[in-house]
Formats: sequence, structure tokens, C-alpha cells
Amino acid sequence: MAKRKERAARNQKIILIIFDLLAVSLAFSLGRWFISVLHPFGRYMAPFGSLHLLGLVFTALAWLYIGRLQGLYDEHTYVGRLTQVPPIVRTILLGMFVPFAYDYITKTDIFVERRSVPLAIAGLALFFFFSFRLILFRSIYGMMLRRGHWGNRVIVLGQGEVGKRIAARIVGSDSMRLTFVGFVDFRMEEIEATTDLVRDAIRGKNADEVVVAVHGLSHQQMLDIGDSCGNGGVRVSFVSDLFETLSKRVDLSKIEGVPLLQLTSNRRGLLSCASKRLLDIAGSVLLLLILSPLLVLCAVIIKRSSSGPALFRQRRVGLDGKEFILYKFRTMHEKADLEENENMHKSFVTELIRNGSAKRSSYKIVRDPRVTSVGLWLRKYSLDELPQLFNVLKGEMSLVGPRPPLPYELESYENWHKRRLSVRPGITGLWQVSGRSEVPFDEMVMLDLYYVGYRSMWMDISLLLKTLPAVVTTKGAY
Repeated sequence: MAKRKERAARNQKIILIIFDLLAVSLAFSLGRWFISVLHPFGRYMAPFGSLHLLGLVFTALAWLYIGRLQGLYDEHTYVGRLTQVPPIVRTILLGMFVPFAYDYITKTDIFVERRSVPLAIAGLALFFFFSFRLILFRSIYGMMLRRGHWGNRVIVLGQGEVGKRIAARIVGSDSMRLTFVGFVDFRMEEIEATTDLVRDAIRGKNADEVVVAVHGLSHQQMLDIGDSCGNGGVRVSFVSDLFETLSKRVDLSKIEGVPLLQLTSNRRGLLSCASKRLLDIAGSVLLLLILSPLLVLCAVIIKRSSSGPALFRQRRVGLDGKEFILYKFRTMHEKADLEENENMHKSFVTELIRNGSAKRSSYKIVRDPRVTSVGLWLRKYSLDELPQLFNVLKGEMSLVGPRPPLPYELESYENWHKRRLSVRPGITGLWQVSGRSEVPFDEMVMLDLYYVGYRSMWMDISLLLKTLPAVVTTKGAY
């Protein structure tokens, strides 16, 4: 079952890579040729030579890598037509920097010797990508589905009307990609054995995909089911109660119009990790240069408004449970780090984590008496977090990721909470753009786990762009 699905996915990606290489090669070759023929001074362009061939190979490979970062080879992207359009456009826009870089490195103008050449290349690239992917590949994909290949066998594990309604939508669908192979209903007293039920249903129905529509599952059970299915190469989706939070901020998968929360493996390749680290370094350096006057101003105001250092150092827990020193602007009175005050915060956080699903919870103490008047202003606009850019430079944090917990918070963590420590902590993340301190703790962790499973460079950039409005509106900030 898993091998069949892996083989189908591999074949699909091979076809897409061939089409993309062909699209890039044709765009650059024909684009340059058209300008040489149509441009008044085109006959003076240098003839195609070894540097052009080397540049074409370099550009094609670079575009493949950019496309991979944009999700062009993710199944949930290429199985649809409209889902491919944004990443194709992003790939072409980012990819157009490659020929400029090549010409700069080689000290030649072989790709941009006429200003109209890049425009011709971009236009042709758009045409060939759309033609090969949205028409030719879709034709091949449809043909393979009609012959009984490449489709997913779906079972619905449900309880009551919700599960039956989802099953009915799949049964009544004209989608060739999904083949409904069964509905598994079970009594409430069986809920503790849900993981075993899922495993048995997968084996019995030879399923590729499982939709779990069961109320009352704990977060730990959801993650156990996700692990059990994921290890067998089966995709698992949940009808989640996080729709209201997630659907406004991230794209949820859908089966026949039903929004689903999917859990995926958090493994990433070396190139993906290197790209994220490069983004962190470049972004933190740029922000430190731009914001340096503001950093100095904040430090001066803090020093003049209350006694004590401008910078606050605090031990936090980062990647794989390793502790590090986090930097923040001091927002509390100098004596606020006394044992009595720390115990107050520890009690508050412990209660918050243990009642993690409570609505309208706050991750910070509202009207905290320890906070100075300047500190309230700094916190309101998240300016106290700016020194963490130095943590990013040191490699202890990332620009985007789960917030790093305090060591004593881990004492109240359940096992599934600790999964948020599987990636480097960040300054901003999904929960910050989804309501910040107004998001209940368990929902915050689920948002972090969603990021862990689906993180990408484009998601990081998107979340960074969404952070500014969240900070300006001060929603959920204390």
C-alpha cells in the first residue's frame, strides 16, 4: 500500500521535473532567440556558446530548487489547477534573479544583454509552465486516474452524523482522485482504542488516506493516530475544532468542501534547513540595521524611566530541549525577578497549561503589577522582543517558530506539548498572527504543531509579513 503510493508520487514528481526543466530551457532559449530576431539590434547579440549552455543548466537547476521551496512538488499543490498558480508565479518571479546573478558572477551579459530578454523569458516561462503543468500534466494525471492508477483509497473513521455526512460527500463526489472504500463507525466507549481501530481499518481496507471525524479525541490521541498512519505512509486528516482559528490564517486541506487539519512529518532536508538558516541570518542582520536607532531609543527610555539594566536575560528552552539565554528589553521593575514574583508567574503558567483548552485564556498576566509603565508600552507593540534578533544571529532562535518556554513550564507539559520543541523557537509564529495572548494554550500548541508539519520558506515569509499588522493592531497583547 505505502510502496504503491510512494511509487505513484515518485513518478508524478519525475514527470513534473522533466516538464519544468523543459519549460525553463525553452523559455530561456526561445526568449533569447526571439529578441535576436525581432529586436532592431538583435543581430549584434553574441552567438550561443558554452557560457550560455552552462548558464542554462545552472538556471534550470536553480529554478527547480526555487520551485521545490515554493511547494511545486508537494502533492496537495500539483493535484489541482488553481493551487499551482501562486507557486508557479512566485517561482518565476524569484527565478528571474538567477540569470542576473549568473551574468554578474561570470562578468558577461549573455542573458540580459538586451533589456527585453528577461521580459521575453518571463512571459515564455509563464506560458510553458502553465501549458505543461495545467494542461499536459493534468491530462496525463486524469488518464492515469481513469485507468485506476494514482488515486487515493479513502476511509472515514467517524461517529454519528458528522462522519456519515463526510462519507456521503466522498461517495457522491465525481472526483477521480478519491475512491471511497469504507466507513468505520464505533461506540463512544471505544474511543480509547481509536489508534488501534485506525490501524486495523487501514489494513482491512487497504487505504491510502484516512479521515477521522470523531468528537472527544484528545490532542495526544490525534498525534498518536498521525504517527501511526504517517509511519505507514498513510495520510491522516481530522475534522478539527480549530477551523475558526486556522482557516483565517493558513490554508487547510479539503475533501469535497470539508476543511481538514492534517498532521505531517516534521523531517526536512539539508537544503530546506540551510535555506531557513540563510533567511534567518539575512533577515536578522537587515532588521538590526534598520531598527538600530529604535533599539538605542528603547534602551535609553528604559534606563531613564526606572532603575536597572535595559536588557533582560532569561533562561529559556529551545531546540530539542536545550536551554539558552534569551534577550529582551526589561519591562518589569528591577526587583520583579525575586522568588516571590517568579512563584506567582509559575503558578499562573501552570494553571494556564493544565486548563489549556479553556476559552479566552491569556498567556500573560493581565495588568501584571510587576510591569513598568514603559514596559506596558513596549509589550503592547512587542518592542521588548527586538533584542531576540541577536538570538537569531547566534542560531539559538529563528525568525519564525514556536515561542521558547521557560524551564519550569516543561514540568506541566504533556508529552504532545513537547513536540513543539522539535524545531528551533522563533520570534513570531502562527499563534502570534492568530490572536497572540488570546489564543488558549492547547490551541497555541496545535498551531505550533501545524507549523512544524507544514513549515516552508514561503510560510516563514508569509508569517513575517502578517506579523506587522498583528503587532500594529495590538490584538491580544499584554
